[in-house]
Amino acid sequence: MNPLDRQYEKLESAIGKASIRWIRLEEMLRDLIITLSMYIHPAFEEREPMFVIGDITSNTGVRGLVASAKALAHRVDDPKDFYDRLEPLLNLIDNDYRAERNRFMHDEWIILPNTVNRYRRGSVVKRPQSHQRELTNRTKRQFESMTEIEGFADKLDDALSQLHHFHNELLRVLDRTRPHPE
Repeated sequence: MNPLDRQYEKLESAIGKASIRWIRLEEMLRDLIITLSMYIHPAFEEREPMFVIGDITSNTGVRGLVASAKALAHRVDDPKDFYDRLEPLLNLIDNDYRAERNRFMHDEWIILPNTVNRYRRGSVVKRPQSHQRELTNRTKRQFESMTEIEGFADKLDDALSQLHHFHNELLRVLDRTRPHPE
């Protein structure tokens, strides 16, 4: 097998790993929203309202999921600092990781013998100086190694782990504060 073909296989594996992590992150955001809903209103602990929330969030992208999670988390008062700890993670997911994930999925990847380049297609007109225009048809980001690309999946995995922590923290509060059937 050609060495570049092996590199493309590694790239496909890295992008696939990032895709799977992204899907898991989306599902964890949906679970967090359901749990936040249960925290805010006890009726959401019943089966049917949970399914309604699940139906609504199943058609919502990450930007909307993050906005919904923020709105609901703002109402959490136990633990008192819950929102202040959760918000930076949600901002990181929405502002940084979402854009990077889109680039991973939609850009063109070209592997050369010593580098991996990712090309973003799209025309951009810039004004480097007053009264001048410069047209760029695509931009390039160069990666030094496949490890750097695989690192994105690791970042997503870390964010997923943190979301799990917040979710479990809310579940513990619910377990402590809600009556248990005898």
